[in-house]
Amino acid sequence: VPPVEKKDARGSSLFCLMAVLPGSPEEQLSGLAKSKGASIYACDANMIANSLAAPMKQWGSGDTTLVNTESFLDVWRQVKTDGRYKNYDWTVKVDPDSVFMPDRLKYHLEHLLAPKNMPIYIKNTAKEFGFLGAIEVFSKEAMDVYFGKDTIDDNDQHCFKET
Repeated sequence: VPPVEKKDARGSSLFCLMAVLPGSPEEQLSGLAKSKGASIYACDANMIANSLAAPMKQWGSGDTTLVNTESFLDVWRQVKTDGRYKNYDWTVKVDPDSVFMPDRLKYHLEHLLAPKNMPIYIKNTAKEFGFLGAIEVFSKEAMDVYFGKDTIDDNDQHCFKET
């Protein structure tokens, strides 16, 4: 997406969330960040979403990975139900063990000059078709597009098969 004139650029307000597995060390990390007013607690608004424990799966290759698709779908359902993301320019999902500085992200978003009213995902990896990372950034309109889906389509089914 090419940059636009500053007058036509979206703002940099942040709604930040962290998925935390109850009873895990993630709770301590989140609590420490909160006590310092750091990470998601330095955003314009924030929420903690309870994540679900995810099972491990051994693949035919012998590799073992965490199968956490359903856990993250549940986190996004919580964000949709909460609804506060609608009041901010960007939604940011941050892993509990990440070092995240909202002011630095705001600076970069302001200089990005992203157009208003457009669904945007900030790519955070050089991997083609990668949707990875400890920090994920979406425009409000991107969240609206995702949440506007009422059914699982063929693309979603492909993702489920891959995980």
